[in-house]
Amino acid sequence: VRIVNKLTTQDFANQVTVILDSLSQISELQSIPMGIIGHSEGGLIAWMVAAKDKRVQFIVSLAGVGIPMKDIVLEQVLQLSVHEKLDIKFIQGTLHLNNEILTIIEKSKNAETAGDKLTKFLDDYTKEMTLEELKAYHLTPPERVASMRQMLSPWYFYVLKIRPEKYIKKVTCPVLALNGDKDIQVGGVENLRTIQNILKPNALNQFKLLPGLNHLFQECDTGFPDEYGEIEQSISPKALEEIIGWLDELTSKAN
Repeated sequence: VRIVNKLTTQDFANQVTVILDSLSQISELQSIPMGIIGHSEGGLIAWMVAAKDKRVQFIVSLAGVGIPMKDIVLEQVLQLSVHEKLDIKFIQGTLHLNNEILTIIEKSKNAETAGDKLTKFLDDYTKEMTLEELKAYHLTPPERVASMRQMLSPWYFYVLKIRPEKYIKKVTCPVLALNGDKDIQVGGVENLRTIQNILKPNALNQFKLLPGLNHLFQECDTGFPDEYGEIEQSISPKALEEIIGWLDELTSKAN
């Protein structure tokens, strides 16, 4: 299997640190607080950077991640399966299959080992499947190759192993965490609650679940990805107002 996507979440975090290094050298910015606004994986990157770099003086986490990535992926599979109105037994089978695959990747020390284990597992799993079943579970030979290429890429292999709690508990700067209650990709309620429970107490921290907003913070009907492109709004004014209001409060107290 050819491996693609060589950059990992850690590489992105390192790039943010380089940006902080550059901004720190500009004399005109010395008196201005530096912070990170991160969306989804960007929120995870914010935790990673702020956990070890005290130059990060605030974080705005948008649809940020608090629970392990494996749990997020499985919840996405469940939500999308229900949305497509698939049979209950089929959904259970899909969840079992994905859990087995993700567990193999999660417990493997490197992508090569994971690839060997996945190949053996899928060979055994599919050996008695009909062509119709292979198509239903997206396990035809071309689909297997494409899936394994993605899952064994450095980015996917690394991000699946990240435990957000490891970084969140080390963050000491003020945090504004916003999640949409119709976010299907990063469940708002569970991730927001987890972030709040892990973060060290800070009087300036705020945690808000914004009603009617999807993963992209668009005002939406269902929150499912197939709706994103149909919505003209880039980002809800509600989210922007929350961010601006919190930053105004943060800077006024700093002064």
